[in-house]
Amino acid sequence: MIITNLFKKLPALESERVLLRPVSLNDTKDIFELLSEPEVVRYTRYEHLKKITDAQIFIRQILACYQSNSPSLWGLCHKSRGKVIGLAGFVTWSISDARAELSSLLSKSFWGQGYSSEATLRMLLFGFDVMGLNRIEAHCMPENDAACKVLEKVGMTYEGTLRDIHFLRGKYYTLRLYSILRSEWEAQHNMFRQEGKYANPLGENLYVNRHPVSAEQDSLVLSN
Repeated sequence: MIITNLFKKLPALESERVLLRPVSLNDTKDIFELLSEPEVVRYTRYEHLKKITDAQIFIRQILACYQSNSPSLWGLCHKSRGKVIGLAGFVTWSISDARAELSSLLSKSFWGQGYSSEATLRMLLFGFDVMGLNRIEAHCMPENDAACKVLEKVGMTYEGTLRDIHFLRGKYYTLRLYSILRSEWEAQHNMFRQEGKYANPLGENLYVNRHPVSAEQDSLVLSN
């Protein structure tokens, strides 16, 4: 079965405390608060927002990605507060290689409470079960020790250092590369398949079907 319009019709994903859902202009205030925190954007490619209109422009860029069916971000919402406290999503997707890269950031007020790990686990489940991925990657700056620990906590393996791979804000940045394979995910979380029912590490059962994508769809390799 071929995946079509996956990011154009991005589904909401839920776990115990977190809801990942498409963003909208209604989230302008929350996203401005998030991206106006210097420490939040310090280790990302996102710019420090200084005006509320900057947040509107940022959201419209995400909405344009949805419209073009390009990999993009969910709003990472605190379920009980109904507030966007972060952003998370797949930022590249090679369909022919069954490989994608995920990324996330979280408001400083919620650091150290397991929200990043919870959201990342939910995205991994979606990537392997719905996107049909074989390999999921993530990058983080070596100085961002907390982010590196999150990736290790969810079972990703450190593969090496990519020296001066990004030029941003007038300087080159080095990144650490992490990844997890489908076989590793299934082994670590003891996933089983029985009539489409998957056990998952979030403490619930999800009735989802994997939709592998054919190699003929190579022209749909997406990145942003």
